Amino acid sequence: MPRTEKGAPVRRSRGMAGSNVHMVTEVFSFSGDHHSGWIRGPCRCALHRLYVISGLILLAALVTCCGSDPAGATRPTIPVVPCTDSIGVTQHPAISGYRLVFGRISVPPDYNPQVVPVSGHGEWKYWRKAGVAVQRGSITVTVRVPPGWRSRAAITWGGLSIVSTLRFSGCGLSTSAGAWNAYAGGFYLRASRACVPLTFSSRGRENTLWFGLGKHCSVTPQSD
Repeated sequence: MPRTEKGAPVRRSRGMAGSNVHMVTEVFSFSGDHHSGWIRGPCRCALHRLYVISGLILLAALVTCCGSDPAGATRPTIPVVPCTDSIGVTQHPAISGYRLVFGRISVPPDYNPQVVPVSGHGEWKYWRKAGVAVQRGSITVTVRVPPGWRSRAAITWGGLSIVSTLRFSGCGLSTSAGAWNAYAGGFYLRASRACVPLTFSSRGRENTLWFGLGKHCSVTPQSD
């Protein structure tokens, strides 16, 4: 039987038309401690297809797990004020100059005096206590310090740490109509006084209000 340059036998097979077809059988060698020997051409092709399919499955799993958008993978989670952090329930949220936003959250007036110095909070040297009230229900409200102001002001309500963004949930329906959950908290500042904007968003709507902390603001506050 004829042989190739490497010594592998040349197999002859007869096609349907009776012509002879010369086929050189390829060989594929495994090397290693546990495997050695020869695998003929058809097996090699099957292994190649298996490697390709396995690679595609692995790639699909990585895309599904990690996502194709790097920015989305690193997006921070907004902390939610626990409902159990409420210090009480009120039927009259808009008192003493408090302002209603979206009819869902009652926030401090446009002017808030008596900013006091504090210690133990890093760069935040001053504090202004200012509670809020959130209507009970199923609607959430997100509150955030705009990015350009986050080096000058921060917020906290309920038992959360000092943050630049937080979210209030409605905490479910109440047996008392028109009930609002009250939360203690307020503003942290680097300076002893400042005019600070906060942006409120809920159900696709957004509104920014200004808060004069230790000073009057020349910016006309907005509400809705």
